[in-house]
Amino acid sequence: MPGHFNAAASDDGAFASTQAPDKVGVFGSNEAVAPPKGGGAGGAGVFGLTVSPGGAGVFGANNSGLKHAPGSGVGVQGNGPDVGVSGFSPTGIGVRGISDKLEGGHETGIGVLGIGATQGVVGRSENVGVQAESNIGSALIATTQGRDVSALIINHRGSGNIIIGRDNASAEVFRVTHAGDVQVRGIALTSDKHTKDNFASIDRTEILSQLMSMPLYAWNYKTDSPDVRHVGPTSQDFQVTFGLNGNDDVHISTTDAMGIAFAAIQGLNAKLSADNIELRRRLERLETRVSEFESQQLS
Repeated sequence: MPGHFNAAASDDGAFASTQAPDKVGVFGSNEAVAPPKGGGAGGAGVFGLTVSPGGAGVFGANNSGLKHAPGSGVGVQGNGPDVGVSGFSPTGIGVRGISDKLEGGHETGIGVLGIGATQGVVGRSENVGVQAESNIGSALIATTQGRDVSALIINHRGSGNIIIGRDNASAEVFRVTHAGDVQVRGIALTSDKHTKDNFASIDRTEILSQLMSMPLYAWNYKTDSPDVRHVGPTSQDFQVTFGLNGNDDVHISTTDAMGIAFAAIQGLNAKLSADNIELRRRLERLETRVSEFESQQLS
């Protein structure tokens, strides 16, 4: 194989160097206007190949020490109207980016940096498209500066779960199913009084009365099988009855649902307590009348 490339047995295959600050050590260009025939490496400006198990087909290094200037400190840079840098491997890693703990500059310490008008980094695979792993920090951070947009969107075209979370023993601790159901051991809602404002008293008996008049149904989601049944109100009826959660009439806040349930329980308890007090009074009056009647009969 080395004979095909006229490689020397003990020296570099090709080496180029320049000390000019605005020149390049190696420059390759392909100005053909027609697409390459047969695929492969055809149409490449620079092509590198190695059969050495520990070698690199193309290796780029920058030892200038520059850290702050735009584009400085770059080992390999690719610019193109379609693809700047493309990496392919049938069994290994197509493109690998490694960064040591560099200091200074907002782009230091980054293994791979993707900047694009539409998409910065795209990963496609028959198995895992993109894998993020960190030994000491967060494996994945999604940040957006746009308004009214999501920092992270997951498009699931298959039929499996959308998200699965596992602990350090690889045991599943939560999942988001394809239907949008969240299966988790517990949910802790923020209810700290220091996060709340505009407190006002409520009429628990009135809330109980409103709850009793709100329609309840047995139903199923249109996307579910008819035998998957649920019981509860519609969000529109809940909104009309209690007027909570702003103008949102297509969702029922878990906080509001629990709050209404708590208030109704207290209202029911207050109603039962008042009824019990009235019943005791009636019973006492009845016992008094019976006692007086029995006394009259004995006299």
